[in-house]
Amino acid sequence: MKFILVLSMCSLLYQECIPEFTDEDRVHFNNYSDCQIYGNRVSIDILDSLGEEVDKSKIKIFFRCEGIEEKEIQL
Repeated sequence: MKFILVLSMCSLLYQECIPEFTDEDRVHFNNYSDCQIYGNRVSIDILDSLGEEVDKSKIKIFFRCEGIEEKEIQL
């Protein structure tokens, strides 16, 4: 089974979230742990890139790793 990383970014201050998205750099992972580790790294990168907006809007990144059948992977 392969895994995909699905992220969501929310403002806890405004109680709004953007639609879920996947990381286009890594479409699939061979195991769950690689997906989880990468999800944490991507979350940190996103928060770093947002700078002060994280504090202003109380930004929170949520992510999950979803298992997919290999035939569902589109290259």
